[in-house]
Amino acid sequence: VRLQTGSSAIKIHEYLACCRPVFASWIPGLEFLEEEYLGRLVPPEDSDALAECLVEVLSDAAWGAEAGARARPYAVAHSSWRAVAEAVEAVCKGAVAT
Repeated sequence: VRLQTGSSAIKIHEYLACCRPVFASWIPGLEFLEEEYLGRLVPPEDSDALAECLVEVLSDAAWGAEAGARARPYAVAHSSWRAVAEAVEAVCKGAVAT
């Protein structure tokens, strides 16, 4: 589980849980979308880059289907309540052990 700092865009994780690839502004903490092939990032406030990205992805239906198929398993493994609780538990156990 990746414990992120900065913004907490829960909607990103909700979209992934719905088997959807995600398109978002490149902000710290969202790199995993591209690293895990779950979506695409574009520069913030760059509507031309967003349009180019959407045209590219809409032209490649297979990519969208594959990214969507990877999205839910990723969300369950990394951002479900169970996964988050296990991460918090590990941090707490580590703090107590020291």
